[in-house]
Amino acid sequence: MDMEEIRDFTDPEFQEVFRTYFTEIGVNLKPDTDIWDEIAASAEKEGMVCRALRREGAIAGFIFFQPDELRSRTGFFTRPVGFIRELWVRPAYRGQGLGRALVEHAAAELEKSGAAELILTYDPDAFGFYQKLGFREDPACTAKNGETVVTRPVGGI
Repeated sequence: MDMEEIRDFTDPEFQEVFRTYFTEIGVNLKPDTDIWDEIAASAEKEGMVCRALRREGAIAGFIFFQPDELRSRTGFFTRPVGFIRELWVRPAYRGQGLGRALVEHAAAELEKSGAAELILTYDPDAFGFYQKLGFREDPACTAKNGETVVTRPVGGI
């Protein structure tokens, strides 16, 4: 499946699917919210990448990911990880392997950057999806937002 890198976050089509995604997870962005410059700045500063898949000419799904590291309090120990920040597939395309393709694409890219595992937080309704991809809850890891953390090796199950 061909991945398209999204760099222009002001593109109306991208903004529409991004707003749809946020609505699905219960975050309503006001129509005049201008978060697009923030996303672009974050991508630039943190090495965040956005890739999308198209079907029938429209964005069918996207993923945001970036290399990161887990660090001990003293900073003596670090572990490179790949952080999946956002993942969304248009409802009409769910169950067709697009989510898996997006995650596996990100895993391959993050492995090139030295990440040994993938890490993310998720909506509890999506746990089955992530479990099928080999993710397991990591009770030793706490997310800043209080959500459950799951991890898996970059190479999969």
